[in-house]
Amino acid sequence: GNGSVNGSASDAEGMEKKSREESKMEGDIPQLNLHKSFFVEGVRIGWPYPLIMQPQRQMAIHLVKAFKNKKHVVLESPTGTGKSAAILCAALAWQRYDAKR
Repeated sequence: GNGSVNGSASDAEGMEKKSREESKMEGDIPQLNLHKSFFVEGVRIGWPYPLIMQPQRQMAIHLVKAFKNKKHVVLESPTGTGKSAAILCAALAWQRYDAKR
């Protein structure tokens, strides 16, 4: 009697906490105004800008492949090609993806 009620309440609290944590892991905060997202090997990468430049897409592809294979990656690209955005978006997307596995 009493033990099962406590167990159910505890289970419900645990499920609710897990649900909140999962929703936090989605990472799509409305204030970020993510314009687009694209997928690289099943990893959804949210993008905060209207356009994704080709070098950024290529960097994201190399980063996700490296993360999946637990390898290092060296990126070299001229100033203004969006390295910071590509790295941050790909790394955060991988973090969300990996937490769900």
